[in-house]
Amino acid sequence: RLLGALTQGLDAAQLSNMAALKGAGCVGLAQGDAPLPPADTLRQCLRYAADLDLPVHLRPELASLAAGCVHDGPRATALGLPGIPAAAETVALAMILALVQDSGCQVHLGRLSTAAGAQMVAEARDAGLPVSADVAIWNLLFDESALANYDASFHLSPPLRAETDRMALCAQLRRGQLDAICLDHRPLGVDAKLGPFAETRPGAAGLDIYVALLLRLSAAADLPLPQLARACHTAPRRILGEAGKASSWVLIDPDSEWTPAAENCISQAANQPLTGQVLRGRTAATVQAGEIRLFEHWQNRLGV
Repeated sequence: RLLGALTQGLDAAQLSNMAALKGAGCVGLAQGDAPLPPADTLRQCLRYAADLDLPVHLRPELASLAAGCVHDGPRATALGLPGIPAAAETVALAMILALVQDSGCQVHLGRLSTAAGAQMVAEARDAGLPVSADVAIWNLLFDESALANYDASFHLSPPLRAETDRMALCAQLRRGQLDAICLDHRPLGVDAKLGPFAETRPGAAGLDIYVALLLRLSAAADLPLPQLARACHTAPRRILGEAGKASSWVLIDPDSEWTPAAENCISQAANQPLTGQVLRGRTAATVQAGEIRLFEHWQNRLGV
């Protein structure tokens, strides 16, 4: 499933040829991590996309307020690091939601990070606006206290927020006001996380530990496993317009204890936050197009 560029070259200035992108097979449009277009341009984008019945995926962040590297608050001050206020998200959300109401365009909001932002989305949905939203797994499991030792592996975008934000995001996910959980897998090399915290690159690699993270989230946030399955599989398929039965399956071993290391991870990324920690839960097997693949650690447990 491909998303086309909302603006030409993601420059936030000129509308892309949306009709041609749809004709080429794109199922939606997005701006990625590039800055949001100004309000007048974004209004044109959403109206054009609505006419073509193309959903738009946006990250609600106002670039002019997001020049920092951590959540703006007492901890940022104590660490001496520049902060990103919650307003970077909520101001962008206010503009996007107003333009959704104006255009009627279906919009998916990616990687919400604040309690206020999640509440705004919930109210918009209750009012009947055609919006959906996701939250990164990191913002559901961790808060800004993870930065106490300047751990650059938790330099993320959006940043880890206050514990009150984390709890509110979990609560909105339980209520179904947040549709999906985003892995936000951003693999980086060793050099990306070296140097002073503010000079490191944001992002964390979570592909290999995603199952363990989800199981930890289920216990920590009182989220039933069926609801988690909907949030990381069913809801994303619906948001991307995929219909029909799943063509592949994943078998999870919830009791498998393991320690992430270079030799037992598929990703070669060097920015995995929990490397060296004992985790519980791994993928045991996959079923794709009728082919069953048992992973080695599970074969050993079965004696096959």
